[in-house]
Amino acid sequence: MKLTQEQADALLAASKRPGRGAYMYMINASNSLMAQLMAQRKSALGIPQQFPMSDKERMLFEWELLSEETQHKLLGLLEIRKRREQDQREKRAKGRGRAAGVREEKKEQEMTIYKKLLELRPEFEGHSAEELAKDGMACPEELSEELFGERMYCEAEQKTPGVCRNCQRQFLAANLPERGNRR
Repeated sequence: MKLTQEQADALLAASKRPGRGAYMYMINASNSLMAQLMAQRKSALGIPQQFPMSDKERMLFEWELLSEETQHKLLGLLEIRKRREQDQREKRAKGRGRAAGVREEKKEQEMTIYKKLLELRPEFEGHSAEELAKDGMACPEELSEELFGERMYCEAEQKTPGVCRNCQRQFLAANLPERGNRR
């Protein structure tokens, strides 16, 4: 039975040693009769006797020595392995899709203070969080009552420009607390 290129590649891949990658031989080449058959095959392939066959050449040589019944069994096993690997890939893909969906759903539920502020103050539309912080328009102390219904403490008490800007940037990037999302 002649192997297709795809079958030969699959058989070679399935016959590799785990962790090593080298083809695992099915036939003992030190057997004198097998050694003679291998020598004949090398000659037919034009391979000098002192050089070994490639893994693929060796696998194809061994394949031809197997009975047709054994060949059919091996091809059946390869088909089962191929389906199993496909099923595993599909399961992993579904798992990644589900996980991405959960992450996306969570993202949609989370609202940053910046997004909420844009809803409450249309005049901020078109300004990035960075611009609002830079212009001092997002002070937590000044906006907290409007956003959360209670006044917050200002971390940059003295309104030091650099510190205040960083405070505002962090404030805008933070997620709204649960009670803020329900408003």
